[in-house]
Amino acid sequence: MKSGSQAYWWPWTIYSPFIQSRGTQQGAFFDLNTMDPLVNNDGFVRAMQIYKQFALYGPPSSLSIDVTVTREMFRNGSCAMTLDWANPFSFMASTRFANGYFASVTPGTYQVVDRDTGRLVNCTRSLCPYAEIGRTGQLLNRASFAAFGGWSGSVSGLIPQAKQDLAYAFLSFLGRPSTSSRDVTKGLGFDLYRYSHLNVTNWELSGFTAEYVLKMHDTFRTVLSSPNLVIDLRIHGTNQYQQIALDSLVYTYVSGNITIAETIRRLTDSWNAITDNFNRNQQIVSYRASIGAPKIIPCGPSAWNYTLSSCDGNEDIFAAYSWVEPKVCSGGAALPTPVRLSRCNYIVINSSTGIGLTVASCIMIALFAVIALLIFMRREEPIIRKSSWVFSIVIVFGGAIMNTFILSSVGAPDMGTCIVNIWLLSLGYVLLFGGFLAKMYRIERLLNTPIAIKVIKISDIKLARILGALLVVDIALLSTWTWLSPTPGASFSTASFGGNFSGRVASCSGGSPVGSALLIVYKALMLVYAAFLSFRTRRAPAELSEQRFITTVILVVGFSAVVILPLTYSVESNKLLIASLGVLFMTASSIGIYTIPKIFESYNIAHFGFWTPSKSGHTTSEESYRGNGSPHVHVGIRSLPLQSSTQSNPYEVECPQCGHHFEL
Repeated sequence: MKSGSQAYWWPWTIYSPFIQSRGTQQGAFFDLNTMDPLVNNDGFVRAMQIYKQFALYGPPSSLSIDVTVTREMFRNGSCAMTLDWANPFSFMASTRFANGYFASVTPGTYQVVDRDTGRLVNCTRSLCPYAEIGRTGQLLNRASFAAFGGWSGSVSGLIPQAKQDLAYAFLSFLGRPSTSSRDVTKGLGFDLYRYSHLNVTNWELSGFTAEYVLKMHDTFRTVLSSPNLVIDLRIHGTNQYQQIALDSLVYTYVSGNITIAETIRRLTDSWNAITDNFNRNQQIVSYRASIGAPKIIPCGPSAWNYTLSSCDGNEDIFAAYSWVEPKVCSGGAALPTPVRLSRCNYIVINSSTGIGLTVASCIMIALFAVIALLIFMRREEPIIRKSSWVFSIVIVFGGAIMNTFILSSVGAPDMGTCIVNIWLLSLGYVLLFGGFLAKMYRIERLLNTPIAIKVIKISDIKLARILGALLVVDIALLSTWTWLSPTPGASFSTASFGGNFSGRVASCSGGSPVGSALLIVYKALMLVYAAFLSFRTRRAPAELSEQRFITTVILVVGFSAVVILPLTYSVESNKLLIASLGVLFMTASSIGIYTIPKIFESYNIAHFGFWTPSKSGHTTSEESYRGNGSPHVHVGIRSLPLQSSTQSNPYEVECPQCGHHFEL
């Protein structure tokens, strides 16, 4: 404990496990960002109190002796315990205690300094990741102090080259394994610094037993391989920090001449003055480098990183900043506040938009299920039967499938949903609009077939074949789109938000441009052909209400294609929202226009026994349906009565006036 010797290393040996618990790069002398001394805390107070007690239990002359004296006292048995480096191990070979003493890792602590508060707190796995379980069952933090740092050799570049070569050869001779492995066993002042120095044979030749050497070497290996080893100071001013300021103040304290509070104040002032004298920022850089901590950089864009936030309930993407390494820049700048970059490329499931679309699509699907059930229950009513109730249910089913597209689109996309969305939307469209197209085709054939043709057969089976053909073509195009796309519907893509912000964000890509174009052109051709059929049947009499309803549906779908579809390509962040609203509008309008009047009229027939359609100026006063009377069909501008041709098939009728035979 004598001042002016090597005693300043002992208090830091005691203090190390209190102040360093998260690994060597945490450091035990200075704050890594400010270079403030790490002494104004409860851990330093406790360590100094323990060190002061050494004088009570050591030799009476503890305050006036140094390590050379204590080593001799330990060798001759005057002292039972001592703090020292590893090389005194080799001194014992010539003593009667050669194989009778033991080296241990320096004691640990159950409490460590909370650097935010300066208080001692119990070890936890987050505070002490390298701790072991102590005898009390608590976490015990160990941090052995690599005092002094070891010997080093250097050769001046100013001397002649020949002498440089000789000096280098000498240092190489001392450090090579064959020489140093013998020297560390001879008590020459060299500590163990190579794994080859743990070779048992060399120690046996020096008088130690193999069993004893193995036990000692386990301790050395534990210390040297510890991830929480405390590295001694190796920066400019080390001598002033330790051998002058620390040494004198510690000696003054243990001598009882100043209080611990005064010791801390003076030591803090002295170390800060030394730091400022050598340039604080440069000392920060040097100290961090000496313990392997990340390099310090000036505060600014290079000091922090950013990550793109996941979409929150407001569907916004933020750039959230973080330090490249925890607080590694100087200057005291704070992290920038998060920056809002854009809207998300998908509909967030827990946002108001996501919840609204989910509820709306579920309501639509439920309503479509009710409509399909009503159609099935009323299928024998003339108005329902005449419009091919099976096809009506298929049309409603197509609308339901299109609404499942909305449910699948809400939430973060992945590879599966991005592909499924396109298939649902496309197949649902073909079932919905293809059904209308097939029915319009039948109306056109009935109205525009020449009189010379006696039999017109357009059965539901034929319409089913037309719809099946439309589906086969659509499935082929969808398969082509999936096959042509290298990553169809890729779930992540690199996006740039302007400035320096870019990152991978969730979105569904369009897949193959060729495949996408084929799908769009196919749907456009269906729409154009349906419009053509609607034009061809524009003079259909009012009693053929199917034509008017389907024509209105074609206008709705045409509006959606001409107005809503381009909007989805003109915007980026709200593309799915616009598409979903378009699906809701198109399916609700189309199915509502087509089915609701039929269902209401079916109830009118069931309850009142007649149905009175709107009249056209070109028709006669005869009603198309009157109770259980014979149905009529309007051809051209005449109202012609039809008579059932067979009892077995009420859908086969003939027109006595025109000679046509219709199979509806």
